[in-house]
Amino acid sequence: MVLGGGGAIGSAVLRRAAERGMEAHAVLRAGTNDERLDPCRGRVASHRVDLADAETLGLLVGRVQPSVMVAAAFPPGHATADAVRRAHGSQMLANLFALFEAIRARTGEVRLVLVGSAAAYGHGGAPCDPGQALRPQGFRGALKAAESLLTRQLAGEAGIPCVELRVFTAYGPYEQRERLLPQLMRAALLGERVAILPEPRHRDWVHFEDVADACLAAAASPATDSAVFNVCSGRLHSLREAAEAVERIVGRTLIAEHSWSGRDQYGDAEPGLLADVDRFDWRPRISFEAGLVSYWGWARSEAGRRYLMQARSRT
Repeated sequence: MVLGGGGAIGSAVLRRAAERGMEAHAVLRAGTNDERLDPCRGRVASHRVDLADAETLGLLVGRVQPSVMVAAAFPPGHATADAVRRAHGSQMLANLFALFEAIRARTGEVRLVLVGSAAAYGHGGAPCDPGQALRPQGFRGALKAAESLLTRQLAGEAGIPCVELRVFTAYGPYEQRERLLPQLMRAALLGERVAILPEPRHRDWVHFEDVADACLAAAASPATDSAVFNVCSGRLHSLREAAEAVERIVGRTLIAEHSWSGRDQYGDAEPGLLADVDRFDWRPRISFEAGLVSYWGWARSEAGRRYLMQARSRT
C-alpha cells in the first residue's frame, strides 16, 4: 500500500510492484491526478482517501491488511509564504499521525517504508552519511528532517520496523514537469531551447526505477529493527552536464544562449554515501547516461508525449 501513490516516486513504486506481479494499492487524495498510474491501470487498486483522516484510512488498512506501507505523500513545492509553510507543516503532521493511528487496524505484522529526502542533510562539505546529524538549510529540508525524526519515534513506540530511504535527485518518466530534464525532453520534441542556471549546481541523480527497487528491497528486508539508507549514486553531475548529455542523446542543441533567471530552490549538493547496502541488497543499476537514453525513449512514446506536452516551456 503506497500513500501518495499519484506522486512521482509513489507511482514509480506502484508501477514496479505491478511489473513484479505484486498486489499493490495506491492511496490518493480526492483531487490528485492519477495519470502516472496509466501504465499499470488495472493491475493496481486505487483508493481515494484523505490521508489526514485516520478513521477512513484505518478502515482501508483493516480491509486490505497490507504487509508493507510506503509513506510517499508529502506537500509539494518549496514554501516561502508563512501561510503556506503553516499549511505544509500542519498537513505533514496530520498525515503522519493519521498513518500511525490507521496502522492499528492491521491485525498482523506490517513494515513501514518512509520515502525521505536528501534535503534533510543540508550541506556538510562531505558525502551525506545516514549516521550524521541533520542540518537542513531550507524549509522543505527542515520539514523532511522533522518527518524523519517523528516517524522513527512513532514507529519505535509502536514496535513497527521502519526503513527510511533518503532519496537524492530522482529523475525519469513522469517526473515533475517543471524540472529541468522534462523541460529538455519537451524542448527536444518541439525544436525549442531551454535556459539553465549560470551556476554549475551539482546533483546526485538516481533513476526512478532504482528508487522503486530500493523501496521494494527495503520492504522485503528481513531486518526487524529500523534503519536509514541513502538512495543515491554517489556521483555528482552538474545541471549543464545533464543538459549536454541530453543534447548528445537527442542530437541537437537544447541549451538556450541566455541563462535561467528564476530562483534556484535546490542549490548545490554533496553526493550520497552508499552505506549498509548489503542489508537491503540494493545498488543503483542504471547509470545516468543510460537513464537519460531510456528517458528519451519514453519521451518519444505516445504516453511520454502526452505527459510532457502539458508542461510550460522555460525558454
